Amino acid sequence: MQTLTLSILHGLTNPFRAAVLVFSAGFFLRLVPEMSAYPYPIGYDVINYYIPVLNNFNIHWHTTFHEFPLYVYLLHLLSIATGFSPHITVLVSAAFMFGIFSVSIFVIGIRILKVRVSESIFLSVFVMVQLAILRTTWDLHKDIFSISLMLIAFSLISTNRKGDYSNKKLVASIILSSIIAISDRMVGGLFSLSLLIFALKSRNRIAVLSSVVALCIFFIALFTSSNLWNDLKYKLVESRQSVILNAGINSGSYNPHDLLISFLVVNGLLIPSALLGLRLAKGSAILKVPLVISIFGSFSWILFPNDPSLVANRWIILAGILLSIFSGYGFIILSKKISVRRSTPTCPILLIVIVTFGIIGISYIVLPYRNPLILYEMVRGSIGSFEPVSMQFNSVDIKDNQMLVSAIEWMNNNTAPNSTIVGPSHLRGWMEIELNQGRTYHFFNSKENELDYLRKIKFQDSYLIEFKGENPNLPEAIIDKVYNSKVINVWKISPSKANTGVYLSNSG
Repeated sequence: MQTLTLSILHGLTNPFRAAVLVFSAGFFLRLVPEMSAYPYPIGYDVINYYIPVLNNFNIHWHTTFHEFPLYVYLLHLLSIATGFSPHITVLVSAAFMFGIFSVSIFVIGIRILKVRVSESIFLSVFVMVQLAILRTTWDLHKDIFSISLMLIAFSLISTNRKGDYSNKKLVASIILSSIIAISDRMVGGLFSLSLLIFALKSRNRIAVLSSVVALCIFFIALFTSSNLWNDLKYKLVESRQSVILNAGINSGSYNPHDLLISFLVVNGLLIPSALLGLRLAKGSAILKVPLVISIFGSFSWILFPNDPSLVANRWIILAGILLSIFSGYGFIILSKKISVRRSTPTCPILLIVIVTFGIIGISYIVLPYRNPLILYEMVRGSIGSFEPVSMQFNSVDIKDNQMLVSAIEWMNNNTAPNSTIVGPSHLRGWMEIELNQGRTYHFFNSKENELDYLRKIKFQDSYLIEFKGENPNLPEAIIDKVYNSKVINVWKISPSKANTGVYLSNSG
């Protein structure tokens, strides 16, 4: 027993062993929600982007090229090398990257915040159970990849001293900065701008050169993005609609009240200890700069209350990730102060903190979407369009996935090949993966657009799919309900009845 205790204590003081421990904790924690949901994936972008792209890469590679595609290209290479299915490739990669993210927090603790190895382990575990982190790893896998590399780059660059200069460190910093700049539009932009501000303040030679390279590469990637040219070519209104669709945001929910509630839910518990950490964390300017930028982005709705293209909800999450680092550091400082005053060890204090936040985090991971932690259930109406109230969700509640798959299987067996199926955008990934024999799915973000498309094709060989309880927005005289379940309804549209002239008119 004594030998085991000594071995554990040695592991908590040895940086390499501690890093392996932190990686393992992050890796297996990220597997928990996946195993709870298996055989179905979790994550909105997972089912609507990552898995469909990997499943039909030969079709999607050209369009993904214009969307900062580094991470999804790496997933494709991994899928080829291992022979894993797209679902397993995405699942394993998400768990691996969460382990890397946990290590990046550990490195931040050691190199920037200058805490002990055991305290840096606490910091890593504390951060990985926060809502902002768990929400990001739920489906924003590319963000986790970029943020992990950003934190490692910050650790490498900020600890460089003016007299401590080497070509190897410069090359490593430039390569890492270049990868981050092209890995994600939002995180790449945040990193490049933050590094430039830090370089101007610190006059750190490696920071200056790395920031210049990062900015140049980021702008090259940005200008080769079709989305940017579309923003310049088309009206701003169309751009906003694209942002809403891609982010899964209900435009009606993008309002100051819901965004403020979202900020408080994601970050409220972190703020008191984060303020202490921010005040006492010396030499952490490289982390404070992106935090300030993210907070400004989080409250961009004050100046532009109805402009979802500013994605304040995404900035709220980024701010939460950075706040959680300073919050964890604040708890470390607080535990030391309490320990000195009461002559008690710091470990029990930090353990209480971990258990408290861990219960909240684990609840968010495993509780059903319909019955989440009461804290999130109370504000479901405000944050539901921005953040899931549980990780047990993709396009629909995990518990409803089997019924959704059964509905698609029914369509494969009971509709004519090459049929046209029209429905909501949330189901586009499922339909691409599951539909067969030339059946095509056309998705829209409004019922008016659905109807316009059906008029355009003159209702030929078409079916309308809607979530249970939603109005199909078509007269009962021209549609027949052919499939009914607790989740999905399917209507067959009769072209002979619809094409009488009245339903082909835009006036309806």
